[in-house]
Parts: sequence; C-alpha cells; structure tokens
Amino acid sequence: MKLYIVSETESGCDNIDGIYFLITEFGEVIDYHVCSNTRYAWEDLVENSQMIPNLTGDIEVLFLGKDNMTSEELHRRNQDFYAKKETQS
Repeated sequence: MKLYIVSETESGCDNIDGIYFLITEFGEVIDYHVCSNTRYAWEDLVENSQMIPNLTGDIEVLFLGKDNMTSEELHRRNQDFYAKKETQS
C-alpha cells in the first residue's frame, strides 16, 4: 500500500510551515501533524509514526508528487472513502 505525505496546500506538494497529512492511496487520512517543513513531516509522520506499525502488508511512503498520483485524484479518493464509510454507519 502506498501512503502519501501531503501538505495543506492546493497542490499538496509544497514545502510549508503548516499541516501535513499522511493519506493512504485509498484516501483514508491516517495521521496529521503540524511541521515547519517536509523534513520534519517525514520524521513526525513516518519515522515516529504510531499508525504505520498497525498497517499490514508492504508499505511505501512517498511525498505527493513523487509518482503519478495527483492532488485532485487523492482528493477524489478521500471523498469517496469517507462517503462509503458514512453509508456503512
């Protein structure tokens, strides 16, 4: 499974002093943290993660923009994921 580190910007790829999210390729937000830049986002969301060890299977963590996933597609998957979850409740 791929996990994406996404900054709270329109592109999701900018190096910011702000909120970063860790989102699965299916659109589920599994963690977030306020960080001063991408280096700290990696440390906080990956190296010091309390969520990743609970996941099963092969995990690949990428910054959004490092493969063919776009912010638009990840946003669509996020909306779909939570819409399905809402209907299951």
